[in-house]
Amino acid sequence: MSLIRHLRDHWHLQRRDRKLAAALRQADILVCFHAKSGSTWLRAMISHVYHRLYGTPADLLIHYGNLQRHAPTVPFVYFGDGLEVRRHGSGQLLARARPKQRVIFLLRDPRDVSVSFYHHLRERATPRELLRKQVPERVRQLSLYDFLLDPEFGLQRVIHRYNLWAAEAGQFEQASFITYEALWEAPVEELGRTMAVLGEEPPPEILQVAVDFASFPSLKEKERSGFFQGERLKPTQIGETQAFKVREGGTQGYRRHFTSAQLATIDEMVARQLDPRLGYGEARTAAGARA
Repeated sequence: MSLIRHLRDHWHLQRRDRKLAAALRQADILVCFHAKSGSTWLRAMISHVYHRLYGTPADLLIHYGNLQRHAPTVPFVYFGDGLEVRRHGSGQLLARARPKQRVIFLLRDPRDVSVSFYHHLRERATPRELLRKQVPERVRQLSLYDFLLDPEFGLQRVIHRYNLWAAEAGQFEQASFITYEALWEAPVEELGRTMAVLGEEPPPEILQVAVDFASFPSLKEKERSGFFQGERLKPTQIGETQAFKVREGGTQGYRRHFTSAQLATIDEMVARQLDPRLGYGEARTAAGARA
């Protein structure tokens, strides 16, 4: 990496940190998630509910307060990977969630998250994103199984973050847990529960339209056609399937990638290390797996 590019990327990350901190302080509602937990899917459904209720642009995904320009009653929603923002490099605390802010923790089976995160780092993540996440090149060269066992970037990373959220949820006046699996099994009901936290009670027919709009086949086609504004839902390498953000949907897909012995090790890690209140300790049936 050239010195000029390094300085430019460093400046970009510092500027991003300041924007994230300002957004966190301003937010009415926080949606906390680990990368590859279904946040884009949830964001698309929420955005389409607002489109149906208030006429916000159908091609605009909710991002902080951007929908307020079209509908002032829409809340300022912060989508982020935690409850605080720290300066890249130094770790200086820039902003921290406040107890009066409403928080939604979006969870997904840590094993599915780790598999999807592996593919994201290898096939989609840009050099700037790798720098921001402080992912060294050696991580991208690991096999999938070795990546999951990596203590810094693999399965333990997701488990640690989930345990932290479970421990910190009680400090907020209103904290909710939404799971990818529940959204997959009962999307209309779970989307309705999410919208209630956001202060809306849409009729079931609007929720169903939003679910259909954000189905995985629909989102894949919209990503390919460049339907949405901005760069959030666009491929990083045209023509390469894995470079698309919407890679695959479903639950328990991780089980397709490992031997029985490897699965036993992975499942034991989750059962032993993850807070049992989060409900992922028991290996579920593979019947829900889907390509």
